[in-house]
Amino acid sequence: FYVYKQLASLWQTMGDMTSSITYLKKANSLTPVDPDVAADLATTYINQKAYLTADTIITKAMEADTANLLLLRDKAIVNYQLEKFPQTIELCNKLIQQGEAGGEVINMRGGSYFMVKNYKDCITTFELLEQTQTATETSYYYMAMSYKALENHEKAIGYFNKAIKEAISSNANSYYSEMGDSYDKLHRLKNAANAYQKSLLYDPKPGITYYALAYLYDSELK
Repeated sequence: FYVYKQLASLWQTMGDMTSSITYLKKANSLTPVDPDVAADLATTYINQKAYLTADTIITKAMEADTANLLLLRDKAIVNYQLEKFPQTIELCNKLIQQGEAGGEVINMRGGSYFMVKNYKDCITTFELLEQTQTATETSYYYMAMSYKALENHEKAIGYFNKAIKEAISSNANSYYSEMGDSYDKLHRLKNAANAYQKSLLYDPKPGITYYALAYLYDSELK
């Protein structure tokens, strides 16, 4: 076991991941409860999006060590990718209690709260990133959508603007469209029309945005 473990580490250091994985598998087959080997092998499968295989490896290793931070982190990642959101929240809370409050953990917890429609805790979670000036386009988007779900449209608009400012994805059109809807609900119709028009500048295809804009002009902005 220890020879395989050392060979896996050696090949990884040399950049030969294929050989490293081969020896990780051999080491894990001999001692499946070793947390370091299990975590390394599980991370490899996670990177390959083989989440069920990774989950099997982690679950076996956690039978011997339920508090190992590497295993808890990998288990949280797997649960999040498998859309097991209540379980992800529980694991992220354990990690945070142990001082593991990095951006990845915060994003998984905040995203999971959003998915289970716990919008207040989603906002509170992502505020942690704001406090450390590590907020991202995604965290701002989740905060905006949470405020919108809570019908706090002023706050929602503010966070949609922040998401747009940080945008590195191709989602700016949807941010503007959601912002337009919030303006509409606040009866700030010219602002709504402007936001819908900006959405269409980024992506002229969404029919629902055309419909919302047409309805606005036909019924409200005559």
